[in-house]
Amino acid sequence: MVSCPVEVRVREWQRQRSGSTRAVLFMRWVRDRLTVLMPTEFAAMLACMDGTIAEGTEGHTTDAVQRFTGRSLTAQLPPFAEREMTRSS
Repeated sequence: MVSCPVEVRVREWQRQRSGSTRAVLFMRWVRDRLTVLMPTEFAAMLACMDGTIAEGTEGHTTDAVQRFTGRSLTAQLPPFAEREMTRSS
């Protein structure tokens, strides 16, 4: 689990991105909105996780679904998504 106080991550991102503040501002915006609904520390953790995921930390895939089910997820996903989109409208 990611545990990073927002202000620590903000400083870290500012160093890494050298002036790029878009992700930092978005992370603060998410934190501020969530703080209305939950304790500040939890909101900060969720905002941090969202920010790190947006930066690509979870941007990887495996063949686990295919190995487990014998079917390719990428082949199954488009028809499934299309079916679900038409069902919900």
